Amino acid sequence: MIKLDKTWKKVVAFALGFIALVASSFFIGHAIHQATRPDNHNEDFYGVVRVRLAGEGWTAERREAATKAMEELERLGPSFLFVADNAPAEITGIPVWIDTQIPEGEVGGHCPAGVYQTFPHDNNSVRITLFPACIHSNLEFQGAFMHELGHAIGMDHVCRTAGEDGVCSSVGHGVSFMNPNLVYDEALPTTTQFSIPMLEVTELDVREYRMARGRASTRPVQ
Repeated sequence: MIKLDKTWKKVVAFALGFIALVASSFFIGHAIHQATRPDNHNEDFYGVVRVRLAGEGWTAERREAATKAMEELERLGPSFLFVADNAPAEITGIPVWIDTQIPEGEVGGHCPAGVYQTFPHDNNSVRITLFPACIHSNLEFQGAFMHELGHAIGMDHVCRTAGEDGVCSSVGHGVSFMNPNLVYDEALPTTTQFSIPMLEVTELDVREYRMARGRASTRPVQ
């Protein structure tokens, strides 16, 4: 009994030590990852993007996903703020405001996660439309929100491989929240379709945003 007890204690001690090692490695790796991620945020230089959440369907989960998306997008350069219905929504440097609406259902015979439109005859206003019926998780919703808001501030698609999309940014190819597709090979085989879209700003995204500002400065005044 004494030998068995000592052996058991050794097993428990080894298991606890292994768990502690794995946990510490995870936290150290996470800290290094966060410290080395691109962060181009400078409100004084890039200004503020003010976003209004319009329409129906803004559940607590969707608002939380939108908030996380806005916080991550600040790594591009500008600050991102939500505004109330009676406050102006605008994009500093790239005209002029965003309304994000959430109708349910399909559009045009297919099921896009989101689209954005510009209205030159209405002060170049920008409208983002997200379609929850075509989105299969809160992570996909967050990714779609980031992607369409990226378009709204002038960003083009950053293709993972050459020729993936008709219009690819010249900043290069690789992983980006501005990749043309929301879902790639990361889809997980579960009973409910689930995917892990890109939810982090990469160096390619920062470079594309800087190029977008340059493109905006050369556009003729409407």
